[in-house]
Amino acid sequence: MPAIPVPGKGNRTDLTVVATGISKRFGRVEAVRGLTFSVPAACVCGLLGPNGAGKTTTIRMLAGLLVPDEGTLRVAGVDIAREADTARRRIGYLPESAPVHPELRTSEFLRYRADLIGLSRAEARVAIDRSVAACELEPVYGRLVGALSKGYRQRVGVAAAILGDPRLVILDEPSVGLDPHQLRAFRSLLRTLGRERTVLLSSHILAEIEAVCDAAILIAGGRLVAEGPIEALRAQGSDRYIIEAKGSDARVALSEIDGLGALTDELLGDGWTRLGAEAVDGVDRRETIAATLARRGLAVREIRRERPTLESLFIRSTRSAAPAGDRS
Repeated sequence: MPAIPVPGKGNRTDLTVVATGISKRFGRVEAVRGLTFSVPAACVCGLLGPNGAGKTTTIRMLAGLLVPDEGTLRVAGVDIAREADTARRRIGYLPESAPVHPELRTSEFLRYRADLIGLSRAEARVAIDRSVAACELEPVYGRLVGALSKGYRQRVGVAAAILGDPRLVILDEPSVGLDPHQLRAFRSLLRTLGRERTVLLSSHILAEIEAVCDAAILIAGGRLVAEGPIEALRAQGSDRYIIEAKGSDARVALSEIDGLGALTDELLGDGWTRLGAEAVDGVDRRETIAATLARRGLAVREIRRERPTLESLFIRSTRSAAPAGDRS
């Protein structure tokens, strides 16, 4: 299975995650339906989808907490269903709410987590030092976890997740509740982690995926609808034009321009109308729009072209997808 090509990292053939036709049902609800995708090594990849898309179910299967009803799932070359213990040792997982112990100091909590994964004292010292440095936890190493800010608690959770030097780090909605300063620092941490290992980031926040990820996998209704590098996914979206014109014929004029569609309009008062139009072929139509409106004698005060975004692809791809059910 070919990996998602990641810009700036060559055409990688080493895959950290390979999912082939995985499905998961909960009673009558089919939360994940024949999902197939792969993720290369050393990148940050977003798992994106609306609420109810099947993201959390997919994450739990990848983390070894659920077993697919159908299909195969390999992490770092290991089949999770057949060699669960071996696979889990290659995975670090941080759920949405970081499972930290507020009564412990950061140092104590990390030693406790090192014991849980079976590290010797010597191994634990090396692993903790490495994780503390990677997550920049030196200022809070001796402080109670419960007294830390949400941003630092998330960093402690990530440090615990990477103690065993996993090939895959799975983060489920890790930035929920962070303020803008904490969010910026956390994004920097994710980029750093992605230089040496694969980070799979589950989120429904488009700005988060675009800001930090090299590539993304978009699912809806439990099925794959798009995957690829962020720039390639943006290019699948639509150009959007915003036009403010004066006159009742503006919408009719725009409807005559080849390649423009999905027209919307909004009355602004004093005879002005704000119109929206979409085009999917990448051709810049601003001059054509201006000339068409001018021929009709319409006054124009704005013609703005908005380039494709992940949001436009997200909306277009998920508009008709039925939710997989209450489980996400």
